[in-house]
Amino acid sequence: MDLNALIYDSQIPEALKNHLAESKKLKSQINDTMVQDIEELFLYYQNFFKFNEADFSIQCIEAIARCKDADNFYYYLKKILSLNLDATIKPEPSSEMYFIDSSTFDETIESVTLELINLVDQIYNQEESIDLKATYINIGKLELINEIIADNYYKNLLKSSYQVIDSIEEH
Repeated sequence: MDLNALIYDSQIPEALKNHLAESKKLKSQINDTMVQDIEELFLYYQNFFKFNEADFSIQCIEAIARCKDADNFYYYLKKILSLNLDATIKPEPSSEMYFIDSSTFDETIESVTLELINLVDQIYNQEESIDLKATYINIGKLELINEIIADNYYKNLLKSSYQVIDSIEEH
């Protein structure tokens, strides 16, 4: 397999593939084993760490340019990455902590509260088509929101929702 085919078949960042394949200077300094070493370290970092792929690529390019002994490239690159790549350990998949984008969280809260307000209004106004199941589901979601966020607005909305539901259950 020629060097270009090996580069493009490897599991490394696309920008790094393109740079390695197109740069005449780097192509004269790299060999098959070095490409495999880069791939091995990239897979290692990808599986266990959060890191910036562009920074990884830059560190690899600089390591290729500075490496004097291709036989020890793997160890040289590993040392360069451990010193210069800003990488943090990925949390365990079974971890109890989940990260949600704040805008997604805000949109979800807004959606739940608006839907609940509309459903409670339908009940309060004694409209004919009332979706009680959706109302109870949204009340449950709002209860969860109240567990996460201490906010009087959500607390009061939940309280008034309970009162409206209680009034229809009495009839």
